[in-house]
Amino acid sequence: MMRQIIFGIIAICAFASCNKDYTCSCTFPSKPEMNFEVKLSSMRHNDAKVACTDYNYYIDTASVRDGSCGLK
Repeated sequence: MMRQIIFGIIAICAFASCNKDYTCSCTFPSKPEMNFEVKLSSMRHNDAKVACTDYNYYIDTASVRDGSCGLK
């Protein structure tokens, strides 16, 4: 019983530590003045990657099509 409780506490701590802060950096080679970064707080890596990809999709459909976004 005690072993299960300790394992449960360790599992909860391990999952809680997966959330980190990430930075999504978007750059525009032809217009560097438009470069920007977005802080993605307390997210798992895959969730941050999806959010950054969403920014990439947005700037690709905007008037400036030469931009790209990626996690730092």
